[in-house]
Amino acid sequence: VITFTHPLAAANYPALIGTGCLLGPGSNIDIAAHLGDLVYIDGAHIGCRAHIGNYCLIGRGCEIGCNAIVGEGTVIDPDLSIPPNTRIPDGIHITPENLQEYIGSCSC
Repeated sequence: VITFTHPLAAANYPALIGTGCLLGPGSNIDIAAHLGDLVYIDGAHIGCRAHIGNYCLIGRGCEIGCNAIVGEGTVIDPDLSIPPNTRIPDGIHITPENLQEYIGSCSC
């Protein structure tokens, strides 16, 4: 299993990128972010020190804030913003309709 970074994607050192990740065009991974194994980032921005669990799919145009934690197997629909310090549980599908349920109680 290989990791693929599109030529128009950027991962800043010392970001940790797991095995089998796919960083699509326009993806930007900030300093000290951590991507688990088999994560697909489709043109999204992952903030500094954010942690994305294994098997996640982050949609095009998403913004994941600094220190956010996205649990394993989570899918985040395109163009959504997850504020800094938010914790998303494992296996959740974040849509525009349920976004506030998961970020409404964050201590941002």
